[in-house]
Amino acid sequence: MSLFLIYWRGHCPTFAAGDSPQHALSAITWGVSWPPSYPLYVALGHVFSKLPGSATGNVSLLSGLLHALAAAVFYLTLRRMSLKPPAALLAVASMALSPLYWYYSEVSEVRALNDFLALAAAYFAVAWTQERSTRYLYLLAVAIGLGVSHHPTFCLVIPALAAWILAQRALPTGRQTAAFVVVAFAACALPYAELGLRLRYGQPAYNLTGAATFLDALNLFLRKDLGGPFRVVAGNGLFPDGFDTPNFIRHVGWFARTAANELTPAGLLLAAAGIGWGLRRQPKALLLWLTWLSIPALTFIVLGSQQFKLHDLDFAYAIAVRFYLLPFISLFALVGFGSDLLFDFVKPALRWAIVAAVVVLSVSLRPIDLSSKNFVMDYMRAMIRSTDQADIMILDNDASMFAMLYLDIVEHATGERVFLMPSLFSFPPYQQWLSRRYPGLRLPPLPLMRSPTEWARLNPDRGLYVEAEWIDSPMMECPATPAGAMIQLHCSTTAQSPVVIGPDERTSRFLDSQALAAATRKTVYPFSVDVFVLKRYRMLLERLLASRPPEAMRLKIAQALRSLERE
Repeated sequence: MSLFLIYWRGHCPTFAAGDSPQHALSAITWGVSWPPSYPLYVALGHVFSKLPGSATGNVSLLSGLLHALAAAVFYLTLRRMSLKPPAALLAVASMALSPLYWYYSEVSEVRALNDFLALAAAYFAVAWTQERSTRYLYLLAVAIGLGVSHHPTFCLVIPALAAWILAQRALPTGRQTAAFVVVAFAACALPYAELGLRLRYGQPAYNLTGAATFLDALNLFLRKDLGGPFRVVAGNGLFPDGFDTPNFIRHVGWFARTAANELTPAGLLLAAAGIGWGLRRQPKALLLWLTWLSIPALTFIVLGSQQFKLHDLDFAYAIAVRFYLLPFISLFALVGFGSDLLFDFVKPALRWAIVAAVVVLSVSLRPIDLSSKNFVMDYMRAMIRSTDQADIMILDNDASMFAMLYLDIVEHATGERVFLMPSLFSFPPYQQWLSRRYPGLRLPPLPLMRSPTEWARLNPDRGLYVEAEWIDSPMMECPATPAGAMIQLHCSTTAQSPVVIGPDERTSRFLDSQALAAATRKTVYPFSVDVFVLKRYRMLLERLLASRPPEAMRLKIAQALRSLERE
């Protein structure tokens, strides 16, 4: 309960960048998220969104509750492995108050449910091997079924659970195995059966996938439209461009750097000592946690390094680091093992003093507080204020798209503005959604959909705007004007390269509003996808500065850039 209160105090009232806006949107509307659609999370989030208070804030609170429960289950698991209470509690506190785990306890994201189900499965596996009660065996089946149903990355901890059961020589009988498979399959199918029934009898307000049948629900589970379960991002093939060794090495460095930051030097020493403790006292427990660490970590590093093809390395890192949460659990288990060894030489009173010191230092020196951080929402609202009714807004990435969808579907704040996501143009359900949402909009044929000139030609009464980074795109063929938080395109004439025209009064209003004044390198956590806001804001300011604005505006832009870099 204390841990949940910590998360409650700092939870985000809206959402972060990345997929967070979509998770809040799906939960509030009981909609259909992008594959694998996360129906269990969406159903739980929908229930939480109905509680008193802010709907988006309540969805963020769900993450806090699930991560607090995961920490409690982690403690019980370590106690079953014979760790002393202070050692188990030290491991839990180190994990629960580590920056990455803490951050994803305060935003609307699917990671907390994944961690909870994984740790619940570990607890039931340990309990089954110790007591051989079929109750724990079938609870293990439920946890595994729901985990596989929720997120494909859950499958990566199953080898660790299997290794533990095999090492303990606790294989179930043939009849128990059959029952286990049936229960696990039923638990896996149940959330998607619920989704299929909802699709059968009505279309949710949010459903970009166009799913409408039970078969569509199955395709969502299989991530068919993203290239299959082993695609971290949409695309085809595990190694689409051959194996990229330099990027693989870079991702190995990211993983090691993040582990060092999350555990701290003291935690790393305890984890190293924990390996020795495990070899001498509990080699089977060590096998469980090392398998838990190695398979997910290697999988994430390999797939991420080969499938994230982003030029912005800070943003790529922020996306990749989300996947480290699952293997990091094992590192904190090793911290518990090392602490148990250390406490053999420490008096009981001092053990608890050490645990208290870790908690106090973590809360005071590395707190994660998102209670006043609405970077993404502020940025989207500034983009809306920079455009007029019925204008066309070409967005650059998922974070902008999902956040704008939230403002459209939940808050009805976008009016008749059209917002486009070029990366989805070749996705037929998205084209159908555009036709339904904007019946007066004329769509270019698919080969020409990425041409701003075609959109302007077919929709001459609509203004055309892009995010700042689109200006460098080779597809940009129109003169551009900085306009507040957006860049306006003038496609009535064609130029060989973009012609920059000076900023207008909307830029002055945007700078004076200080909508993003709180977004600085000091306030945006580098391991969070909120770095998206910093990158876009900086790029916009640089574009404004390059547009030869009046002297007074130039000083404002320069001041905003200095503030942005403030540590």
